[in-house]
Amino acid sequence: SELAREKSIAFSVSSDLNGVDFIEPLDISTIFSNALDNAIEASEKLPEEQRAVLVKAGKVQNFFSVLIENNCLQNSENTNIRSTTVLNISKH
Repeated sequence: SELAREKSIAFSVSSDLNGVDFIEPLDISTIFSNALDNAIEASEKLPEEQRAVLVKAGKVQNFFSVLIENNCLQNSENTNIRSTTVLNISKH
């Protein structure tokens, strides 16, 4: 969140990790680190007023679900689009 603030990116997180004991903490950290690095990198290419990252995470039935949304530029036309990354990891 501090890196997003430094880069003038609106950052919102809603998460509940209760019951997500079937994934190692290091794995959870890796998932968030990679996904957030990508979202922040895409957002900082936009004008400040369009920079935003939304994160939602929690247990849904037997899955750990992560949703990350951010605005970004569409490569070929240089227009803005919204990128959404959804990860669903099941309990074995």
